[in-house]
Amino acid sequence: MRRMNVTYSVTEEEFDTEVSNLLASSEKYLTEVSRDLNEAGKHLEDENYERSLKTIASIRDRLAYMDFRLHDSMSLIAGRIQLAKDDSNIDENETTQNLEDLNGRMEEIKKNIQSLGLSVSDEEIRKLLEEANG
Repeated sequence: MRRMNVTYSVTEEEFDTEVSNLLASSEKYLTEVSRDLNEAGKHLEDENYERSLKTIASIRDRLAYMDFRLHDSMSLIAGRIQLAKDDSNIDENETTQNLEDLNGRMEEIKKNIQSLGLSVSDEEIRKLLEEANG
């Protein structure tokens, strides 16, 4: 049977259910593999080599199907991790931008005060900005 790669996405709400379903499906294949391994051994004991060969081929197919599901699980989990990192970077970028804006405003205020011939420390300017934004 030929396989095709299909890429899909799930919503955050569907994420846990989808990964759980993929893992449950993998577990089902693993149970079948365990059963078939015992069966292949019995066929060998009975010297039914053809049947043993077919059973081993079936085991390999099931292991491949299980691997596909585990791969999909890993892809979804990696995507979730990346999404969390992206969200974190957005927050970090906003904070950096806010700090840059604040520093720019402080410099403007400092220049305006200096143009009046007054002297004010950066700390005093920060306090003025906090009061204005408070």
